Amino acid sequence: MSEEEKNIEALRQELEKVQAEYDDFVYIVSHDLMGPFRHIEGFSNFIWRDYEDQFDDKAKRNFQSVFKATERGKEIIEGLLKFSRLRNASEAKTIDLNAIITEAKTVLATEHMFDCQSEDLPEIKGDERLIYELFYELLKNAVTYVDEGVKPSITITATQSEESVEVTILDNGIAVPATLHEKIFKPLRRAVGEDYPGVGMGLTLALKIAELHGGTVRYENLESGGSSVAVSLSRG
Repeated sequence: MSEEEKNIEALRQELEKVQAEYDDFVYIVSHDLMGPFRHIEGFSNFIWRDYEDQFDDKAKRNFQSVFKATERGKEIIEGLLKFSRLRNASEAKTIDLNAIITEAKTVLATEHMFDCQSEDLPEIKGDERLIYELFYELLKNAVTYVDEGVKPSITITATQSEESVEVTILDNGIAVPATLHEKIFKPLRRAVGEDYPGVGMGLTLALKIAELHGGTVRYENLESGGSSVAVSLSRG
């Protein structure tokens, strides 16, 4: 090994060490913060349960604000915990993407009404748990971020080569301004107002999982309205 190759290898190992330390830090901080949020939530519920009938309208609104803020704080921490655990994909196995999409739709259908049409999708090799998480997050975004009164409509298509698969999810949701297309993949970056649920971790998780499988995620607005999210994955 040449001196230059040794230096590159040393730098690579140092970067891996720094990344591992960062992930550990995020996990520890996020895990420790969850405790106080649980205490706030539990104590607030105790007061609400025992004294709600004595509260005026202002006090009730204030308590609802506490409940909402606590729930949002927990969602942020849970998102950061998920992200900190995404270090490596486990041993690759053959995955039927049709089954992954069906499972994700079944789970989402318990809380959302939506239409979803999907082409026959190919198989890939990868970490089944992570691939499910990837498509669950993307479909969840598609059924959540739509204008009020609009029924979510999703179309899933796929193209493939010998080396990779690209799955595209088309929806009729709220388009993200072009100036925010890069930012929405960063942790806790939201492109919608507080009227919509979520904390801005779905696309972050999806991109990280795709990268662990030799791929990436691209977002585009559709001229007809809605958006397109294309996921490329190595066939393994």
